[in-house]
Amino acid sequence: MGPLVLVLFALSTAATLLAWMVARRRASYLPVAWLLTFQLCDDLIRQALRDFVFAPWYPKLGGAPAAGWLRLAAHLEQTLFLSWRVAIAALAIWIFGKRKPWLVAPVFAAVVIALIVSYPATRGPLLQKVYLGVELAVLCVSIGFFLRWYFGREPWTPEHIVTALIIALESAMITGGPYGAIIWVNWDKAWAILLVLYTAIIMTEGWVWFRSSGSR
Repeated sequence: MGPLVLVLFALSTAATLLAWMVARRRASYLPVAWLLTFQLCDDLIRQALRDFVFAPWYPKLGGAPAAGWLRLAAHLEQTLFLSWRVAIAALAIWIFGKRKPWLVAPVFAAVVIALIVSYPATRGPLLQKVYLGVELAVLCVSIGFFLRWYFGREPWTPEHIVTALIIALESAMITGGPYGAIIWVNWDKAWAILLVLYTAIIMTEGWVWFRSSGSR
Protein backbone atom coordinates (compact mmCIF):
# COMPACT_ATOMS: atom_id res chain seq x y z
CA MET A 1 0.00 0.00 0.00
CA GLY A 2 1.66 3.20 -1.21
CA PRO A 3 1.68 6.65 0.44
CA LEU A 4 -1.05 8.00 -1.88
CA VAL A 5 -3.37 5.12 -1.01
CA LEU A 6 -2.79 5.79 2.69
CA VAL A 7 -3.63 9.46 2.16
CA LEU A 8 -6.83 8.49 0.35
CA PHE A 9 -7.87 6.16 3.17
CA ALA A 10 -7.20 8.94 5.67
CA LEU A 11 -9.32 11.37 3.65
CA SER A 12 -12.07 8.77 3.25
CA THR A 13 -12.07 8.18 7.00
CA ALA A 14 -12.23 11.92 7.68
CA ALA A 15 -15.11 12.37 5.23
CA THR A 16 -16.98 9.47 6.83
CA LEU A 17 -16.53 10.75 10.38
CA LEU A 18 -17.59 14.24 9.36
CA ALA A 19 -20.62 12.75 7.59
CA TRP A 20 -21.82 11.18 10.83
CA MET A 21 -21.22 14.43 12.70
CA VAL A 22 -23.37 16.25 10.16
CA ALA A 23 -26.00 13.47 10.18
CA ARG A 24 -26.43 13.88 13.94
CA ARG A 25 -27.83 17.33 13.22
CA ARG A 26 -29.33 16.65 9.79
CA ALA A 27 -31.26 13.38 9.62
CA SER A 28 -31.60 13.86 5.85
CA TYR A 29 -27.82 13.42 5.57
CA LEU A 30 -27.92 9.85 6.92
CA PRO A 31 -27.98 8.16 3.47
CA VAL A 32 -24.75 9.96 2.56
CA ALA A 33 -23.14 8.95 5.86
CA TRP A 34 -24.09 5.31 5.30
CA LEU A 35 -22.78 5.40 1.72
CA LEU A 36 -19.41 6.85 2.75
CA THR A 37 -19.15 4.28 5.55
CA PHE A 38 -19.91 1.49 3.11
CA GLN A 39 -17.35 2.80 0.65
CA LEU A 40 -14.63 2.97 3.32
CA CYS A 41 -15.29 -0.62 4.46
CA ASP A 42 -15.56 -1.77 0.84
CA ASP A 43 -12.22 -0.19 -0.09
CA LEU A 44 -10.45 -1.60 2.98
CA ILE A 45 -11.59 -5.14 2.23
CA ARG A 46 -10.67 -4.86 -1.45
CA GLN A 47 -7.27 -3.44 -0.60
CA ALA A 48 -6.63 -6.34 1.77
CA LEU A 49 -7.62 -8.81 -0.96
CA ARG A 50 -5.26 -7.14 -3.44
CA ASP A 51 -2.30 -7.04 -1.03
CA PHE A 52 -2.64 -10.40 0.74
CA VAL A 53 -4.42 -12.63 -1.78
CA PHE A 54 -4.16 -11.48 -5.40
CA ALA A 55 -0.62 -10.04 -5.35
CA PRO A 56 1.05 -13.21 -3.99
CA TRP A 57 -1.20 -15.85 -5.55
CA TYR A 58 -2.43 -14.63 -8.95
CA PRO A 59 1.04 -14.65 -10.59
CA LYS A 60 1.31 -18.35 -9.75
CA LEU A 61 -1.68 -19.09 -11.98
CA GLY A 62 0.21 -18.09 -15.11
CA GLY A 63 -2.96 -16.73 -16.71
CA ALA A 64 -5.07 -19.78 -15.88
CA PRO A 65 -8.53 -19.33 -14.31
CA ALA A 66 -8.72 -19.15 -10.55
CA ALA A 67 -10.20 -22.09 -8.65
CA GLY A 68 -11.25 -22.97 -5.14
CA TRP A 69 -10.77 -20.36 -2.43
CA LEU A 70 -8.93 -18.05 -4.85
CA ARG A 71 -11.95 -17.99 -7.14
CA LEU A 72 -14.19 -17.22 -4.16
CA ALA A 73 -11.92 -14.30 -3.28
CA ALA A 74 -12.08 -13.06 -6.86
CA HIS A 75 -15.89 -13.15 -6.90
CA LEU A 76 -15.97 -11.38 -3.53
CA GLU A 77 -13.79 -8.61 -4.96
CA GLN A 78 -16.02 -8.35 -8.03
CA THR A 79 -19.11 -8.11 -5.83
CA LEU A 80 -17.55 -5.37 -3.70
CA PHE A 81 -16.38 -3.46 -6.76
CA LEU A 82 -19.85 -3.48 -8.29
CA SER A 83 -21.72 -2.89 -5.02
CA TRP A 84 -20.14 0.55 -4.54
CA ARG A 85 -21.24 1.58 -8.05
CA VAL A 86 -24.77 0.30 -7.53
CA ALA A 87 -24.87 2.07 -4.15
CA ILE A 88 -24.27 5.37 -5.94
CA ALA A 89 -27.35 4.81 -8.09
CA ALA A 90 -29.30 3.92 -4.95
CA LEU A 91 -28.17 7.14 -3.28
CA ALA A 92 -29.16 9.22 -6.31
CA ILE A 93 -32.61 7.62 -6.34
CA TRP A 94 -32.99 8.28 -2.61
CA ILE A 95 -31.68 11.87 -2.53
CA PHE A 96 -32.79 13.22 -5.91
CA GLY A 97 -35.77 10.97 -6.56
CA LYS A 98 -37.01 10.82 -2.96
CA ARG A 99 -37.72 7.12 -3.43
CA LYS A 100 -36.60 3.99 -1.62
CA PRO A 101 -33.98 2.42 -3.91
CA TRP A 102 -34.68 -1.24 -3.20
CA LEU A 103 -35.28 -2.02 -6.88
CA VAL A 104 -31.55 -1.82 -7.58
CA ALA A 105 -30.96 -4.90 -5.39
CA PRO A 106 -32.35 -7.55 -7.80
CA VAL A 107 -30.50 -5.96 -10.72
CA PHE A 108 -27.26 -6.02 -8.76
CA ALA A 109 -27.84 -9.64 -7.71
CA ALA A 110 -28.51 -10.66 -11.32
CA VAL A 111 -25.22 -9.13 -12.50
CA VAL A 112 -23.21 -10.79 -9.72
CA ILE A 113 -24.82 -14.20 -10.36
CA ALA A 114 -24.15 -13.84 -14.10
CA LEU A 115 -20.47 -13.13 -13.44
CA ILE A 116 -20.17 -16.17 -11.19
CA VAL A 117 -21.97 -18.52 -13.55
CA SER A 118 -20.12 -17.32 -16.67
CA TYR A 119 -16.64 -17.61 -15.13
CA PRO A 120 -14.00 -18.20 -16.52
CA ALA A 121 -15.35 -16.80 -19.78
CA THR A 122 -16.04 -13.44 -18.13
CA ARG A 123 -12.62 -12.24 -17.10
CA GLY A 124 -9.90 -9.95 -18.40
CA PRO A 125 -11.06 -7.57 -21.16
CA LEU A 126 -14.61 -8.95 -21.11
CA LEU A 127 -14.89 -8.34 -17.37
CA GLN A 128 -13.68 -4.79 -17.89
CA LYS A 129 -16.49 -4.28 -20.42
CA VAL A 130 -19.00 -5.55 -17.85
CA TYR A 131 -17.61 -3.09 -15.30
CA LEU A 132 -17.84 -0.27 -17.83
CA GLY A 133 -21.43 -1.25 -18.66
CA VAL A 134 -22.36 -1.11 -14.98
CA GLU A 135 -20.64 2.28 -14.63
CA LEU A 136 -22.58 3.66 -17.61
CA ALA A 137 -25.87 2.28 -16.31
CA VAL A 138 -25.25 3.80 -12.87
CA LEU A 139 -24.30 7.10 -14.47
CA CYS A 140 -27.44 7.17 -16.63
CA VAL A 141 -29.71 6.45 -13.67
CA SER A 142 -27.93 8.93 -11.41
CA ILE A 143 -27.83 11.77 -13.93
CA GLY A 144 -31.44 11.11 -14.88
CA PHE A 145 -32.65 11.53 -11.31
CA PHE A 146 -30.34 14.50 -10.81
CA LEU A 147 -31.70 16.31 -13.87
CA ARG A 148 -35.28 15.60 -12.87
CA TRP A 149 -34.58 17.10 -9.45
CA TYR A 150 -32.56 20.01 -10.85
CA PHE A 151 -35.25 21.15 -13.28
CA GLY A 152 -37.76 20.95 -10.46
CA ARG A 153 -35.84 23.95 -9.06
CA GLU A 154 -35.71 22.63 -5.52
CA PRO A 155 -33.14 24.15 -3.14
CA TRP A 156 -29.67 22.67 -2.77
CA THR A 157 -28.90 21.00 0.55
CA PRO A 158 -25.66 19.39 1.82
CA GLU A 159 -26.87 15.91 0.83
CA HIS A 160 -27.69 17.14 -2.67
CA ILE A 161 -24.26 18.75 -3.03
CA VAL A 162 -22.32 15.70 -1.87
CA THR A 163 -24.42 13.29 -3.94
CA ALA A 164 -23.81 15.47 -7.00
CA LEU A 165 -20.07 15.38 -6.26
CA ILE A 166 -20.14 11.58 -6.10
CA ILE A 167 -22.00 11.42 -9.42
CA ALA A 168 -19.39 13.75 -10.90
CA LEU A 169 -16.76 11.27 -9.69
CA GLU A 170 -18.43 8.50 -11.68
CA SER A 171 -18.47 10.70 -14.78
CA ALA A 172 -14.75 11.44 -14.35
CA MET A 173 -13.99 7.75 -13.88
CA ILE A 174 -15.44 7.03 -17.31
CA THR A 175 -14.18 10.07 -19.23
CA GLY A 176 -10.74 10.50 -17.65
CA GLY A 177 -10.28 7.53 -15.37
CA PRO A 178 -8.94 3.99 -15.75
CA TYR A 179 -11.50 2.70 -18.24
CA GLY A 180 -9.62 4.06 -21.24
CA ALA A 181 -6.88 1.44 -20.82
CA ILE A 182 -6.49 -1.70 -18.70
CA ILE A 183 -8.44 -0.96 -15.55
CA TRP A 184 -6.34 -3.15 -13.25
CA VAL A 185 -3.02 -1.44 -14.06
CA ASN A 186 -4.25 2.06 -14.83
CA TRP A 187 -5.80 2.97 -11.50
CA ASP A 188 -3.43 5.88 -10.83
CA LYS A 189 -5.81 8.28 -12.60
CA ALA A 190 -8.59 7.16 -10.28
CA TRP A 191 -6.49 8.06 -7.23
CA ALA A 192 -6.25 11.66 -8.41
CA ILE A 193 -10.01 11.81 -9.02
CA LEU A 194 -10.73 10.37 -5.57
CA LEU A 195 -8.32 12.84 -3.98
CA VAL A 196 -10.33 15.75 -5.42
CA LEU A 197 -13.63 14.11 -4.42
CA TYR A 198 -12.72 13.51 -0.78
CA THR A 199 -11.26 16.99 -0.43
CA ALA A 200 -14.46 18.53 -1.81
CA ILE A 201 -16.67 16.38 0.44
CA ILE A 202 -14.61 17.22 3.54
CA MET A 203 -14.78 20.94 2.74
CA THR A 204 -18.57 20.74 2.24
CA GLU A 205 -19.16 18.76 5.43
CA GLY A 206 -16.80 20.97 7.42
CA TRP A 207 -18.66 24.06 6.24
CA VAL A 208 -22.03 22.51 7.17
CA TRP A 209 -20.72 21.46 10.60
CA PHE A 210 -19.25 24.91 11.25
CA ARG A 211 -22.50 26.63 10.32
CA SER A 212 -24.62 24.28 12.40
CA SER A 213 -22.29 24.72 15.37
CA GLY A 214 -22.45 28.51 15.07
CA SER A 215 -26.25 28.50 15.02
CA ARG A 216 -26.45 26.77 18.39
